[in-house]
Amino acid sequence: MPSQPVLIYDGDCAFCTSCVNAVRRWLHPPVDFLAWQHIELADYGVTQAQAEVAVQWIGPDGRESGDQAFAALLRHSGGIWWLPGTLLRLPVIRQLAELVYRLIAANRHHLPGGTPACALPAATRTAATESTVTETAATESAVTESAVTEAKPAESTVTEPSVPPAPTPTTPRDRPEAGLETPDRPSTA
Repeated sequence: MPSQPVLIYDGDCAFCTSCVNAVRRWLHPPVDFLAWQHIELADYGVTQAQAEVAVQWIGPDGRESGDQAFAALLRHSGGIWWLPGTLLRLPVIRQLAELVYRLIAANRHHLPGGTPACALPAATRTAATESTVTETAATESAVTESAVTEAKPAESTVTEPSVPPAPTPTTPRDRPEAGLETPDRPSTA
């Protein structure tokens, strides 16, 4: 039995981790929060299957799971939190709390902070994460190559722009002849 109560949660789930961080920040309970992926579950009498399905509370009164683990956490936090933690143990409220907990657990990947990985069984998360990273890298590589290809100028023969021929003078003013003055040419006579 640990020296102080322990709440075991899914450390791979961003939603679960966000909830644990909020509880730490708001309630300041004297509890050890442990991600089940980083501990020996057998040391706490918990199986991987149990840890994957629901949070686990190991406290002085024994072990609780899911909504009742949350209720135990509230009771142990003391102060005003003791009341909701106690109310969650009442039969009607307990049934409702269990339903709400299962609904949240089943849809945690859709909730704020949740990721698609939250919906997967733990055994497939690593493979899915690696696959997603590989697919993302391949997509980024293809996009980069496409951008480079599009940015590259098309190879073609460079031709000089055609310059129109100079106009042929048509009026005496446009044709400087010997002995005639033009505004830009002084007389030679």
